Amino acid sequence: MKRIWVVPTMLTLANGFFGFLALAKCADAARIGGASPLFGDTLEYAAYCVLAAMVCDSLDGWVARRLGTSTELGAQLDSLCDAVTFGIVPGVLFKTFVEGVGDPPSVTESRYFLAAGACYALCAILRLARFNVENLQGREDHKVFRGLPSPGAAIVVVACVLFYFDERWSSWSWTRSAAPTVRSVIGFGFPFLMCALGILMVSRIAYPHFASALFGRRRSFRSFAQLVVGIALAASEPRVFLFLGSLMFGAFGPAMSLLKRVAGRGQPQSDAVQSKPPAPRP
Repeated sequence: MKRIWVVPTMLTLANGFFGFLALAKCADAARIGGASPLFGDTLEYAAYCVLAAMVCDSLDGWVARRLGTSTELGAQLDSLCDAVTFGIVPGVLFKTFVEGVGDPPSVTESRYFLAAGACYALCAILRLARFNVENLQGREDHKVFRGLPSPGAAIVVVACVLFYFDERWSSWSWTRSAAPTVRSVIGFGFPFLMCALGILMVSRIAYPHFASALFGRRRSFRSFAQLVVGIALAASEPRVFLFLGSLMFGAFGPAMSLLKRVAGRGQPQSDAVQSKPPAPRP
């Protein structure tokens, strides 16, 4: 076996460590129960561990490419850590959350929650396995994602948990009365969202590399100033912007695919009209 490069490998292992720590915190939250005032804080800790793992997951590939130290071992190790952190952990985080908030679930409801979490986790693993095969065969287009990327799906789950327990937005005068309804909608719709995320991950719907588009190219001064203002606004209410932004990213792929399909239906008709031979002159 070739020698292991330390820095990229340590970043990848940090991804796996934060995934394990998130799982441990989900177990702690399930142990203390939803009635405990520490339940929300413990799940928030687990959610932040997933966000920290995302940072490590972004840095390990970037560092490996910059240093020219990309290896097959690093790619496989990264995929295994992603399967845990962005596949298993969000499914467990979801199940712990929905069974801890609100009334205790019945046996049937608990089975539904288990099925939704398992659907998400298994689809994430399938998504990563397909990416590895297509990347190995050179068929993966690195300008776009084919299917919702597993970190993008995981951040939707994390954002829902953090947004639910955020007390800032629920204390605003114009959202105070709607806060209980919003939280009820999140709790009720979360299982359906998990299934939808799983389907999007194994789909062939194209998702752009927003991070590369925002930070991976040179920008004009005006565009850079707009980016700075946007980051400052997001930093003022990070949980709200994370919640809205993650949902928009998840819905972006299906929306663009639908628009292209609708636009494509009208295109052949116009081509047929243009290619229609002219009527003979009398």
